[in-house]
Amino acid sequence: MSRFLTVGAAQISSETSDLEANFAKHFEYVERAAALGVDLLVFPELSLVGHYGAEALLDVVMMRDDPRLIELSRAAGDMEIILGFVEEARGAQFYNAAAAYKGGQLRYIHRKINLPSYGRLIPMDA
Repeated sequence: MSRFLTVGAAQISSETSDLEANFAKHFEYVERAAALGVDLLVFPELSLVGHYGAEALLDVVMMRDDPRLIELSRAAGDMEIILGFVEEARGAQFYNAAAAYKGGQLRYIHRKINLPSYGRLIPMDA
């Protein structure tokens, strides 16, 4: 067993509310990271829905055992992936979730209570 952990950061720009395009991008980065021998690949917050995906909440919510998440995790092989999405939990509760998957299994999920629906951030002129 190696004493080193190779971590990859997938600094991607997600398409707001476009799950199909974002899943495709995740699969691409998983494949690239696997070719580099990455052990843990970390995606940004809400990487599967885009940071403003909560504006179209009912179009982008997923259960944590969504088949697309499981398929992505299986595609990663032995690599663990951490990704972000809007989770629908029991009782129609919605969370800004970061989940760790490995080998087709959910290993951990962290839920923020508040969704990022507080408006778009506008850069100030310098």
